[in-house]
Amino acid sequence: KASAHPPAAWCTRDARAGDRVALRVGGSFVLRDTPAALYVAGGVGINPLYSMLRAHCDRAPPRRAALLYTAQRHDELLFTAQLSRLAQRLPGHTRFRLGATREPSSAAAPPLPGAGRLDGRIGDAALEEALRWLGCEPNEVREGSAVPWMAESVAREPGTASE
Repeated sequence: KASAHPPAAWCTRDARAGDRVALRVGGSFVLRDTPAALYVAGGVGINPLYSMLRAHCDRAPPRRAALLYTAQRHDELLFTAQLSRLAQRLPGHTRFRLGATREPSSAAAPPLPGAGRLDGRIGDAALEEALRWLGCEPNEVREGSAVPWMAESVAREPGTASE
């Protein structure tokens, strides 16, 4: 898939075997040791989250993990076989929902074993379902708020009652 973003366009249109490139890595993206986690990804944004999700699920005792993941088309979803195997290995500890934003779910292959489907973009209902499954309670959505969840809702220990 071609992109108009200059670095990606160069890689897909202009780069040739043997070209030299320079890379700069920075930022902080850390996996914390938590009993439960929600992973939300779109397109190739699954790349760093997939390794974090695997590490999270490989810890003992098993942790709960929910994944909401969409791409524009179903055939653009990455790591589907690996996610399916992970979901089958930890059926009570994982809840994965995958979907496409520009195709109806009827255009998809049958759902992956151990994973459900999302229709369209990841919205409030999918977030609420995932957070409730993880043991978090949603706060009231405030009008005009871009993020429908308050920080204290996801910051407290999953499975504990709100005060």
